[in-house]
Amino acid sequence: MDDFAGGGDAGAASDASEASAASDASGASEAGIKPVCANGRIGGVSAFDATPVGAKATACGVASALIADDQVTGLSADDYGGSVLLDGVNVHGCVGVEFDAPTMTAFLRLGASGTACGQSCLAGYCGQGHYAEVFAAPSRGGYRFVRTLAIGAGLGEMSLPVPQGTRVVLVCRGGSSKDKDHVVVDAITAACP
Repeated sequence: MDDFAGGGDAGAASDASEASAASDASGASEAGIKPVCANGRIGGVSAFDATPVGAKATACGVASALIADDQVTGLSADDYGGSVLLDGVNVHGCVGVEFDAPTMTAFLRLGASGTACGQSCLAGYCGQGHYAEVFAAPSRGGYRFVRTLAIGAGLGEMSLPVPQGTRVVLVCRGGSSKDKDHVVVDAITAACP
């Protein structure tokens, strides 16, 4: 996978970093405890609401994205015209996790849900929209699109290669109608350095 070096306008539409500073969820490191490597994985040091500025969307339970415990972060769409572009991809609500050290592999435990952040799918549309958008960056801001993931109705884990130098991974609800299912994220972790 490519690294973040080089020109181009990848991440040029990334306004998520402006909102993230105000909505940071403390990770273990802020309590004086560094995440440790266990079973080949390490948790992040902080989770944050990475919903891009201008999106009519919600990320709720943001701190839940730090550890796999079936307590989920919800990513919803609040309005029909509420998606915005992030590195050329339409997204609604997003959550980001920042790691102490760069990683080459992210582990994402996520799924689709008919209800998230107080928003529910509309009859006839429930069971649709089962995908999430993944982005990465060496720090907050300048997010680069990595891949669209097809997700199931229950929580499932996927591993995903990310560009060299990645220290921040974002998962977003795609730009599909607010009537469709939303995205829930149990954890975003990384391969141990």
